[in-house]
Amino acid sequence: MKKIYWFIGILSLLSFNSCSSDQDNFYEEQIPADIGRISLNNSNLPIYNADIYESSTDNSGGKIYEVTLSDNYSPTGTRNANVALYLEIYRPYNTPLEGTYGLGNATGKAVDFVEFYRNLTFSNGYVSSFSFILEDADFNTGTLKITYIGNDRYYIVYQFTTIYGDYINGEYTGFVSG
Repeated sequence: MKKIYWFIGILSLLSFNSCSSDQDNFYEEQIPADIGRISLNNSNLPIYNADIYESSTDNSGGKIYEVTLSDNYSPTGTRNANVALYLEIYRPYNTPLEGTYGLGNATGKAVDFVEFYRNLTFSNGYVSSFSFILEDADFNTGTLKITYIGNDRYYIVYQFTTIYGDYINGEYTGFVSG
């Protein structure tokens, strides 16, 4: 009988002390993957990368930023991508990056330039080839909203319409390089 109690004791110790390495940090904060979507007339495509780059400052101290949302963007090297939305936004002096930017807004935060690409190639951060484009002149209304959620992560939501009646909308939540 002592052997049975001894054997049960050993099994109990093993069962309570064994733990795989993926369980060790089970209760740590789980950070979601960077992901979003872009839709052209309800055809959804994934977005995995966002970049907001301060490109220049105007005479009044306002900042101009280049914003790129894509499924495979990199500011260096050559990359092929399925989709990209490229914007230039204006942030007046002494205002935060966060907020809503309107297409063609003459005062305040503005979207100054928009282009949408399909089946493209990035070369050192710029589009070098593509199979489809909606150019800046094709867009007539739209907004972009940027919200900081912490730890270098942002929530970006956007909606634009074209003079042809097409609409592009989507969102991205995750790390933003730049």
